[in-house]
Amino acid sequence: MNHTQSEKVFEKILVPTDGSLPSLVAQELTAFLAKKLNSKVTIIHVVPLEPLAHLERHRHVPLFGQFPIETHVPPSPATSLPDSVVNEIANWYHQIGEKAIAEAVALFKEENIPVDQKLVEHADPAETILDEAEKKNYDLIKTSKVLTKGSIAKLFNIPEDRISDFVEFDPAFAIKFTIYRKHPSGSPGETDIFGCQQYPPLLDLEVPVA
Repeated sequence: MNHTQSEKVFEKILVPTDGSLPSLVAQELTAFLAKKLNSKVTIIHVVPLEPLAHLERHRHVPLFGQFPIETHVPPSPATSLPDSVVNEIANWYHQIGEKAIAEAVALFKEENIPVDQKLVEHADPAETILDEAEKKNYDLIKTSKVLTKGSIAKLFNIPEDRISDFVEFDPAFAIKFTIYRKHPSGSPGETDIFGCQQYPPLLDLEVPVA
């Protein structure tokens, strides 16, 4: 991969932040890469779906070295607290998120790096961050139109009428297509019983990022 290709691959970088020291280190490394590759950065912070349960989970899971010890986690006490207390804790989490994002944005702006920001509330942090990354890749491929019935037929060197279905399924960030077999599965002459070894041509597919 040459320098120009690297710039295209890293045109956009998603940076989760929680205001912690490891998060700050990741931001500094990202700033170094972004300056070298002319990347645009998006800062994201996710407020946990159940803040009180999140606190309880971490309070009751001791660490042995670097590895957590599995213990019984008691139910969240959220239902036994007044709404005013729950709201106050939720607002505290929100403020922590805003502060973490503001500090991260300031770091990148100081380095003259283009930066966007996103605060997501009441969601699972890991799932949200992964979904955000996958959605950006999916949208890039979908809008580029590099995958169509025609391009698939050309890529697999088959007539277009052998492609029975072509579906862009937004909820799963997936593009699905089905190719009619020449022979029934498991019959003489069939080389892919489960139909799961047809992906290699897709590995060479180039997706424009600009």
